[in-house]
Amino acid sequence: MITLIQRMNPEFPCSKYVLIMDPSDNCVNVTSYHICPCWCGPQLWVPTLREKRNLIDFAILRKLLIMCNRFVLGDPSLAGEEYRIDLEGFDWKPNYNIGPSTNIMTIRANEGGEREAVSMQWMLVPSWSKVKKLKYLTVNARDDSLLSKPTWREPFKRSRCLIPNSGFIEWKHLEDKTKEPYLIYLKDQKISSFAGIWDRWRDNETGETLESCAIITTDANELVGEIHAKKRMPVYLHKSEYDEWLDPDNHNTDELQDLLVPYPSEEMAAHKIFPKIGSYKYNAPEYLLPLSQESLFG
Repeated sequence: MITLIQRMNPEFPCSKYVLIMDPSDNCVNVTSYHICPCWCGPQLWVPTLREKRNLIDFAILRKLLIMCNRFVLGDPSLAGEEYRIDLEGFDWKPNYNIGPSTNIMTIRANEGGEREAVSMQWMLVPSWSKVKKLKYLTVNARDDSLLSKPTWREPFKRSRCLIPNSGFIEWKHLEDKTKEPYLIYLKDQKISSFAGIWDRWRDNETGETLESCAIITTDANELVGEIHAKKRMPVYLHKSEYDEWLDPDNHNTDELQDLLVPYPSEEMAAHKIFPKIGSYKYNAPEYLLPLSQESLFG
């Protein structure tokens, strides 16, 4: 699937740059066209690295194309029974196409040790950051970097959460360099839980605070590995593991990392879905229905 991103050309106000992102397994190839109404047609133009950086934050876009960056929460009301929490007073809405920077439902333990539902931005901003908007993507935290990278280290030790979901969306790369989106989910479960970490950022000048989170990823199981080019998947936690994961007094990182394993393939399923789901405007349950029975896994 080709992604089009438009930016104005400051040298020619009547024209636009259109970047055609052609994702492959290891890189993203960029071609740009300089379009002007005064011309008969577009002229091929290959930007320099500096020009790419001026047009878009290329590193962030590249990661958005190759990492787990969409998931679904079809019925937030199920969280009350699943996590033994009171949802009264909250107006959680279904979201069938959740992307980075969206405010999402998370479950954490409060200072009294009781579980609570909290809205957080899905794009973790570490407490020590000087700025609210980062120049790198922080929606996924690799399980093998939780203790080595400063962005993840302290949240993993002291502020973990669960991220309710009904499944996640991944794109399978085909031989003709196109992609097909799949909905991947746990069988017989209308709500499930990603392992997450969160942090609280504060602007020292204005006092503004922001709570944000990231989903932990691990090696893909057999089913997800057939779809995801980078062989990664979100970590799912079993209901019996919630207390251990959420316990703010649990700082045993060795035991916590033992929970971060691929979910069994035989307990998951996947099917091909609406090809334009990459656009946020397609946010309804009908866009997640199977396109054909041949595309079903599990």
